[in-house]
Amino acid sequence: IIDYSDFGCSHCATFALNQGKQLRADYEASGKVRFEFKHMIIGGQATREAAMASECAADQGRFWDYHDALFSRQASSANPFTKPLLKRYAAELGLDATVFDPCVDNDVHRAKVAADESEARGLGITGTPTFFINGKKIQGAYPYEQFKAEVEAALAAAQ
Repeated sequence: IIDYSDFGCSHCATFALNQGKQLRADYEASGKVRFEFKHMIIGGQATREAAMASECAADQGRFWDYHDALFSRQASSANPFTKPLLKRYAAELGLDATVFDPCVDNDVHRAKVAADESEARGLGITGTPTFFINGKKIQGAYPYEQFKAEVEAALAAAQ
């Protein structure tokens, strides 16, 4: 499952913290499904900063924890994605600040985020969240049961 989302998108947050978490728990742990998050920036520079910071967390093997932290803080202030706040969230998760902070300060993952955005546009994605389940495009944060049915159908087709 490939998920194209933006950390500033409220529909993406709803999916990530509910259906997405449940799908990862139900399918990823079993090894049946691999989840991949890709960045589709719709919120401008602030959410681009969050996207780059999430990749800095990934460098420490904590992408999904940081992903959830970003989505849960989305509406906590006018701009919850300033560099000082992004560093605070990492510290709260126990990430190594000596590695994380310079990664954020130097926009280390700018090219990776830009590549995800370019790929999304090339696939005709114009809104978030957009998913691909074994290549089948699904737009929107549908209810869990609908996603589960799509995953089950993809698993059955793969056998």
